[in-house]
Amino acid sequence: MEYRSLNFEDDINEVVLLINDNLDPLYTKELILWKHLHNPFGKSIAMVAVIDAKIVGVVFYMRYNFENNKGKIVKTIRPLDVCTASSQRGKGIFKILLQKCLETAKDYDLLFSTPNKNSYPEFIKLGWSALKDQYYFKVGIISPLNFGRSLKLSEVDLSINVSRSQNNHNYLVTANSLEFIKWRYKDSDYNIKQFIIDGSMNMIVYRVEKLKGIKTIILCDYMGDETIINEAVKSISRLENIFVLYCLNNSITKNIKFIWSKKQGDAIMIYKENNCNFNDNISISLGDIEARL
Repeated sequence: MEYRSLNFEDDINEVVLLINDNLDPLYTKELILWKHLHNPFGKSIAMVAVIDAKIVGVVFYMRYNFENNKGKIVKTIRPLDVCTASSQRGKGIFKILLQKCLETAKDYDLLFSTPNKNSYPEFIKLGWSALKDQYYFKVGIISPLNFGRSLKLSEVDLSINVSRSQNNHNYLVTANSLEFIKWRYKDSDYNIKQFIIDGSMNMIVYRVEKLKGIKTIILCDYMGDETIINEAVKSISRLENIFVLYCLNNSITKNIKFIWSKKQGDAIMIYKENNCNFNDNISISLGDIEARL
């Protein structure tokens, strides 16, 4: 068995076939390039396992940094698209690839992952910790009445260059630049709206889909003044004429006021610290843990 770094020019097609045959039949070359090569945080760290010149295992560690409004950065990497050929499972390839990848990734502060039910116990065995009771999904009803300020929402001009957000809080988040917003929410099912308050640009990202047959706003991300997220959500609700909202409860979305809300289950996330302490200053959004990542 040989373990080596993935070559993004020569190995991609074979890796896509490996993932198609053993993990996700809909996985594409375009997806792998978007996630692991065009990421604004930098190219992913990746390694493959090879037998007789054939790739039988792969691990990607995607760069995914958290930053606050004062420029503090927690350099984060997260394992994604981990796959082993079914004929080679049970030989420890998964564990070896994870470890060898980390040996080449020296410039990181935090490991973060949203594992599935199969990989979760393996990560725990490797010393990762679970984020328990900190993040959970919530669905609720937003009042259609306008008791706060009325925000003028508009489409985001994706051609402009805004290198830093207008976040007024000290939470460490990924949504800190228009570059990230454009990369992460490039798919057409996302709606990105902006509104200007006191000269500062704020953005809210959401999808509209049916949950149990009911049209629902899926709140993915928010960039800007956290004290007016409630007004922003109300404005989106009136714009879409939809007053059911689904979100990940975190340090920012906790400011949303519901007429009625219900917990929909815990978000499964794990982490492992390197040069930082995972604390309440990190705020993870729904967009950070969606399955398309």
